[in-house]
Amino acid sequence: LSLSAGTARTAGTARTAGTVRTAAKNANMNETRQNIVVSMIVVMVLIHPTLTRRSVELLTCDSINNSGANEENAQQYLRSDLEVVCWQGKHAIWAGAVGLPFLILYSIGIPLVSFYILYKRKHKLLSDQKTVSRFGFLYLGYHVWWWEVVIMFRKVCMVLIDVVLAPSGVAIQSLITLMLLASM
Repeated sequence: LSLSAGTARTAGTARTAGTVRTAAKNANMNETRQNIVVSMIVVMVLIHPTLTRRSVELLTCDSINNSGANEENAQQYLRSDLEVVCWQGKHAIWAGAVGLPFLILYSIGIPLVSFYILYKRKHKLLSDQKTVSRFGFLYLGYHVWWWEVVIMFRKVCMVLIDVVLAPSGVAIQSLITLMLLASM
């Protein structure tokens, strides 16, 4: 009888130890998952302007008149590689399959996803420690929780002004930039 009671006690201890190990492993996995989510959000926010710039550069073309005749005969060439004729052949494929989708996905998608994440949690942005540790870098430095999204869209506009209006000159770019900043 004492042998079976000892065996039962040992089996119970083993089950309890196994449960404690499983709980510790789950807690460690949750912490790792939280760290991965935070890292992904930080990286996406940091590379957002660069991804927007690269997407816009795939779509930005300049007119070059090869024949010396009127402007109607001007050919469109990719600004970043003047050997590539715009909207023909491989450029049409790259622009349609990569340029436009990534422009929409990155330049509009990242700010909208950030807004959605913060909007769903706006009631606990300051009270829940888990939310603050995950998403606090997006809103803690501002008076309103959604201001980082405005900053992201402002960056998109600045990239568009820089890339698209480059042929217009610095004076036009400066004027448009001042108008943009004054309106926000």
